[in-house]
Amino acid sequence: MSNEPRDSAADLWLNLQARIRKGLSESMPSPNSWRYNPNLDIPRDSVEDHWGAQCFHYLEPVNRLVDDWIQSDVVPQVDPETRYYLCARFVAASRFVDQHVWYRNRELATFLPFPPYDVNTVLRLVLVDWWLGVGQFQVFDDVYQAKLIP
Repeated sequence: MSNEPRDSAADLWLNLQARIRKGLSESMPSPNSWRYNPNLDIPRDSVEDHWGAQCFHYLEPVNRLVDDWIQSDVVPQVDPETRYYLCARFVAASRFVDQHVWYRNRELATFLPFPPYDVNTVLRLVLVDWWLGVGQFQVFDDVYQAKLIP
């Protein structure tokens, strides 16, 4: 048994968050660049279907960018639409960590154990797998609500 201190699960999540936020900062679109603009003149379900189709359209190019970023820690220059969908993943991943790590009595806390994988694998799980199941819908809700309530 080692006497070396181990990082708590919350510390591990927070370290992961630092890397996600770096990717978020580097992928942030410029203020006047392309953004997804939901059409509020059609039913919400139709808008969400369109968002899902767009996410699917950019799925493989953004997955490749995520894999490249995980290996190099550099966000490459890409077209504005692809950049937007990459940034959306970082936004969702950052929120995921924010929702599961907090301070309690001046100590970091979480109920979510850090997965038993290396950091790069966990990054991919959050930026690719979790994005497909949950993250893309959270971002859609944000974009839709922001358009509804200016």
